[in-house]
Amino acid sequence: MATFINPYTFVSLPEKIDRAEPAGHHRAVQGNLCGALTVTWSTRTPLLLPKSDPPAPEGRVEIPGSAVKGAVRSLHETLMGGCLRVVDETFVPIYRQPAVAKGEGWSLGRIRAATRTGRPLMVEVTDRTVWVPVKPLDPALGKKPESGDTIDIAEWAISMTSLERLEADPAGVNSGTGWVILIGDAQTRGKSRRFFCAAGRLPAKARILDVTVEAWEEYQRLCDGTEDMRRYRQNPDHGDVRGWTSRPVTAPVRWKGEIVGSRRRATGRLWQDDVAWVHVDEVTGTVDHLSMAAIWRAPGKGPLGERFPPGLRACDNPEDLCVSCRMFGSADTSVADREAEAVQRSYAGHVRFGSAVAEKVTTTTVRLAPMSAPRPGAGQFYLRHHSTDPASSKEDLPSGYWGSEHDEGSFRHVRGRKFYWHGDPGAQDSPRHIARSEQRNANMVEDRYLVPKGTVFTERIRFDNLSRAELGSLLVALQPGVLLPRCEDIRSADYALHLGGGKPLGLGSCTVAVTELECWDARDRYAGGQAVHPDPWAYTDSTLPDVARLAAPAARRRWPALSRVLRIDGVDPELLWYPLGGSSPQLRDRSFNFFSRTNGRFLKNGREPIKPLPDPADPDNDQTLEAQ
Repeated sequence: MATFINPYTFVSLPEKIDRAEPAGHHRAVQGNLCGALTVTWSTRTPLLLPKSDPPAPEGRVEIPGSAVKGAVRSLHETLMGGCLRVVDETFVPIYRQPAVAKGEGWSLGRIRAATRTGRPLMVEVTDRTVWVPVKPLDPALGKKPESGDTIDIAEWAISMTSLERLEADPAGVNSGTGWVILIGDAQTRGKSRRFFCAAGRLPAKARILDVTVEAWEEYQRLCDGTEDMRRYRQNPDHGDVRGWTSRPVTAPVRWKGEIVGSRRRATGRLWQDDVAWVHVDEVTGTVDHLSMAAIWRAPGKGPLGERFPPGLRACDNPEDLCVSCRMFGSADTSVADREAEAVQRSYAGHVRFGSAVAEKVTTTTVRLAPMSAPRPGAGQFYLRHHSTDPASSKEDLPSGYWGSEHDEGSFRHVRGRKFYWHGDPGAQDSPRHIARSEQRNANMVEDRYLVPKGTVFTERIRFDNLSRAELGSLLVALQPGVLLPRCEDIRSADYALHLGGGKPLGLGSCTVAVTELECWDARDRYAGGQAVHPDPWAYTDSTLPDVARLAAPAARRRWPALSRVLRIDGVDPELLWYPLGGSSPQLRDRSFNFFSRTNGRFLKNGREPIKPLPDPADPDNDQTLEAQ
């Protein structure tokens, strides 16, 4: 049994924030305070620089103001009950399908027409599917088989097996043109005794159907998260994937140390003579789904926009903005109707962030541990659960998945706003941000620049037309130690925000200090009056009653949890791993098995219920999880 703390947690969303609530979403009313802040960011853990912004030769390091603004705004939205501004409301996760055969309506199909950019237009649908061992295909074809090759199968060689599928005796497989084959990846078949490919019979009278635009767009989304596409994004010029936008690209299929054939890489594009699994809508007579394997990938159900309270949806009306959008700006991301007059409904905001700059920094280069994109589809962590029971049958999605039976009736809401615990990876015997020499997924590691802890960045933040309460809320977001300790009934605490990447690895924790506050009201500024320079900490403290009235009451109830999440000592840094970890290579290499064993999958001879994350609002919970 291993004990660990997951690097990220969630501050829960209110069930409801009424737009009519002045503290939540309110009609914009301009204040009259203008001025500037001088802010320092002191790194408490190494800071990861973006690939696009390496250090200058003289050691100058600059963090764009937009990056700083994003970090501050995210915290401000949580403090004040602002909308979920930077959210793709159409997002739906992609999952690997349960290990059951393709259901009714699925067949192999050979692409008969496609555009030059790889959009399939018409498919020739096969009328029978038989599974054929790959190795005996060599003599029949005179070469290693690949997807799109054709063979003949004698009728006497076909029989039903205990797996409830048709398989072919190799003795009845010969060269020919009656059946087309599809070879899949071998990575998920390590325990099988033989490697099979699917063969589809081409009927004497071809059945050629149109492919819907929706099917092609869904297929592109399914391919987007594949290993093939990850490799392309990592190195577009690599010989394995070069040219994938204009032609089919293949990959060798290795089985028990031997190349047994070639498969098509999953790139989201299909050309003439490519083969894929197709689903036919018998009502419309069209192909409405495409797949690269019998057990492949499928979208979940319930888009993100339907999984959080409507009152938190991104503001789209400049006359009715949440306090965060009024201060930091609101972009109109809606798509215009081609037939309608274009109208731009954005709002510029009242706070502008300059770049954070550090001079004469000695950066280091490290081989960074592998990181991938966030996985919101891990519903055991990302969703709120009314039940932790596992799936009812092997045909059902694990109950933690978006769109599982636990979403019947109404979609479960997302857990909350995502935050990362602070914890110096250098406090661990085997620092989690450093790749190991025996790294299992070595193709995902790379050399990156780190700014050492103890580095101080300085920036200027300018503001105009803010009310006293709004200025106070900005100051609280920069120095939460003025407000949050009293929410946990403690005297003081050390708080930090995150900058840069690598947050799951413990990088980028920074303490923030407002070292200078320069402020005018509008009359003094334009009448030539002198700015006042109050003590930033004392001024922030004096605005707290106004900030509390400005914040949504439902958001204020989350302040104790937020206080713990932002504290440097919120959790034990030595136990922070993603997940499991420690100095044991065995634990770290099998760490992601934790997710498949905690997502509520069906097991015939046991139970594996959902294992959710602990609630950071519980002061008595040490946030640890256990895994075998």
